Amino acid sequence: MKLLCVGYYDKFSRFFIGIHKEIKEQLPFSEIKLVSLYTSGFLYSALRMYSSVNIPFKAWFKVLIHYKSYNLKLRQSNTDLDDLISYKLREYKKLKAKPIKLLALAYIDIYTKIFNQFRPDVLCCVGDSRLAVKIAIAIAKEKKIPCYFIEIGPFQTTIFDSVGVNANASINTEKLISQLPESKFQNLSEIFQNRPETKKAYNRSPIYRGIDYSLGALLNRTKLYPPDLAYQHPTFNGQRNSIHAPLKQNKYLLIGQVPDDVNMSYHSPHFDNFETLLKTVYQQLPENSSLSFREHPHFTGKHKKEFYTFITKNKINLDNHTPLDELVTSHDIIVVNNSTVGLESMAKLKTVVVLGNAYYALPELCLQIKNICQLKTVLNQALSFRPKAKIATQYFDYLLNTYFIAGRLIDKDQKSAKKIAHLLMEKHA
Repeated sequence: MKLLCVGYYDKFSRFFIGIHKEIKEQLPFSEIKLVSLYTSGFLYSALRMYSSVNIPFKAWFKVLIHYKSYNLKLRQSNTDLDDLISYKLREYKKLKAKPIKLLALAYIDIYTKIFNQFRPDVLCCVGDSRLAVKIAIAIAKEKKIPCYFIEIGPFQTTIFDSVGVNANASINTEKLISQLPESKFQNLSEIFQNRPETKKAYNRSPIYRGIDYSLGALLNRTKLYPPDLAYQHPTFNGQRNSIHAPLKQNKYLLIGQVPDDVNMSYHSPHFDNFETLLKTVYQQLPENSSLSFREHPHFTGKHKKEFYTFITKNKINLDNHTPLDELVTSHDIIVVNNSTVGLESMAKLKTVVVLGNAYYALPELCLQIKNICQLKTVLNQALSFRPKAKIATQYFDYLLNTYFIAGRLIDKDQKSAKKIAHLLMEKHA
């Protein structure tokens, strides 16, 4: 079996290598080739003597060296590049389309060579929306090569799906409720009290990601940096203290996300930034309601100055320090764009309002707006909405014991990597 794997950082390269090691025990002649979107992923695998490609830099240098020929190829291209580059342009709105299209053409050339020479039996990708991932998927489907998608899951799990991840996941369907089997558990408490404890994480070296950050800080605004990696928010920022404000009778908690995460930039049909999202939710709150906001741990203090001015002026409670479980428990309604915190809150039978596209937005378990005009009405409805406990028990039993794979991507014992290896061998060996 030959595996072609596309990932981001060193932790993903380690995970893919873990899958291959497990397969190799039963299939000694199996091979793996790794494609990484960041230098940390490339270095991790290359230093361990695995066939590896740092694809953004390789493709971008290819464009810079052969700019005239790629420029001509762009004018003559019949490929629908607009769809391929859509994620990056939504993520970084000031980025021009042409450099991304040139990069896409170089990706196509590199991947075509990889597929023709390596001839993989299976393609495994982290995520499903980034440019370097979408092109690999497109070529694999053209060659009828099966694709699998991996994502970090909630509740110490890993997601492994043959259709997609996030809002593209195979379980993103209202029909799922009618297909759920009866649960052997009486309630959610029984399901979660038997969950295994968090395993020890492997000792990840900070050097790998440090190299990524350094390259970004040095090259981000230069022509040498691949436009697919370009970012508009600060890489480093000081931590902002919490802003305390009085809570009212109806307590709403809004969960923040990283702006350039796929769930915010690609699966958010109503909002394209959290500044607008926060203001809109605050302005549509029912009477006698207060709003709290929790920043994403990877984006603490990185919003614009005006964002925090609005929070202070309107007495919004900014709480980055209270343990998240406690914060969720102490509020009546949890508002998410499509954060995993929404699913984790549903597991506590909390009332959840979903603003974007999310695979867990099932009408029996939460409220979801279909258009922005519904927001005020839905926020009011949330005060009397309660998720159906029996369906929630069936749903989480299915997720945790059938759909999600036990074990974290960063666990030292690589339990989930071994499980995925056996699933791949069952289907394709």
